[in-house]
Amino acid sequence: MSNQDVTIFTKETSPVLVKRKTKLSEILQAQKGSKSGIRQIKPVESDHTFEKRINGDVVGTPVSDELEVIIVDMLPEISREYHDTQYKKGQESIPVCFSAKGDVPESDCEKPQAKSCAVCPQNVKEGDKSKPCKFRRRIAVLVAGDMSGNPYVLELPATSLFGEASPNTYSFERYVKFLAHNELSPDHVVTVVSFNKAADFVQLNFAPARSITDDEYELVQKVQEDPKLENLTRITVRAVDSEPAPTAVAKPKPVEEPEEDEEPEVIPEPKKRQKKEEPVADDLSDIISEWGQDE
Repeated sequence: MSNQDVTIFTKETSPVLVKRKTKLSEILQAQKGSKSGIRQIKPVESDHTFEKRINGDVVGTPVSDELEVIIVDMLPEISREYHDTQYKKGQESIPVCFSAKGDVPESDCEKPQAKSCAVCPQNVKEGDKSKPCKFRRRIAVLVAGDMSGNPYVLELPATSLFGEASPNTYSFERYVKFLAHNELSPDHVVTVVSFNKAADFVQLNFAPARSITDDEYELVQKVQEDPKLENLTRITVRAVDSEPAPTAVAKPKPVEEPEEDEEPEVIPEPKKRQKKEEPVADDLSDIISEWGQDE
C-alpha cells in the first residue's frame, strides 16, 4: 500500500490536492475574543440532536446524532467558569466567576473568587469530588455545506474536552493534538461532531471527515478576516445565542453535567503545510498507536 492510499480522514477516498496561496493558519496561536454572540449550535442531550439557534430561536431542522463543521476560531487556552448554585440536570444558571484564558477572572464577573485562577479556592478538589470551577471551551464553527459564511458558537464542557471517546473518535483536546501531529489545522478539515450516547450527560466526540475544498478554503479565509468572529470564543455572562444591548439583562446559559477533573494539555503549534498536497500518514494504525502513547 502506497502513502497515497492512506488518509486519516473517514470520508475521503483519495488525496485532495488543494493549492494554498496563504501561510498555514494561525488558529492554534493566540486569538482575540470579545463578549457577545449571535448564532449558536446547541447539542440537545435528550434526543441527541444539534439545534441551530439564531438570537435564541431554533431555525431549520435539528440534525440527529452527528454534525459536520469547519472549526474557524478558538482560543489557545481553555476557559474556566464557576457556578455558585448546585447543579440540577435540565436547569440553567449563569457563572458568577469565569476566565476566558483560565488565568484571572474577567472584569465583568459578578463574584470574582480570587485574584488569579492559580490561587483560587474553587480550583481545589473537594475530597473525591471534582473542582468546583470547571473547564470549558467555546469554538467558532461553520456548518459544512452552508456557504453563507455564517459562523456559530459551539460550547464544549470538560466532558467533551478530555478523556476517552468512542472508537475512532477523540475528545476535543486530543483531536486538536491528533491533527497537529499530522500537520493539519482544524480550519483545514471538515470535522464530524457526534454524541457519545453511552454517557449520561452531554459528551461530544470529534473525528476528521475530509479535507476542505478550494471553495470552502476561500470561505474560511473570508470569515476569519471578519472582526465579528472575535465575538464567539470567550466565556461571558451574556447569552451565547443573543447579542443584547449593553444594559440588557443576561439570559441564563446552560449548566452541563459535572465535569471531569483533568488538567488541560498544551496545544502544539501546527507545522508548515506542504505546498501541493495535504500531508498523509504512512499508516493509520501507526497514528492510532502513536496517539495512545501521547496520553
